[in-house]
Amino acid sequence: MPNLKIKEPVCIDKSVILDFVDLVKDLNPVHRDIKFAKNSGFEDTPVPGALLCAYFEQFALDNCFEFPSYSLKFMKPVYPDNTLTFRVLNKG
Repeated sequence: MPNLKIKEPVCIDKSVILDFVDLVKDLNPVHRDIKFAKNSGFEDTPVPGALLCAYFEQFALDNCFEFPSYSLKFMKPVYPDNTLTFRVLNKG
């Protein structure tokens, strides 16, 4: 498989984030409270990493990628309404 860099036209809005953190019972206020997030050094409430992983897995399934294993590296925070960028590097 070649190396790929794909901007996925997916924007995660605040309502999706709040539904997700409620579903998984994520109590970290950084994902819910803009004031707490800004006091913690973020521009806005960041999208939880677990939710980004779920979007990546759906992206891989939708594009028929098969990985025997993979690791994810978060390069910078993702905020509500950002466009996701996935970079897939073949290390094999």
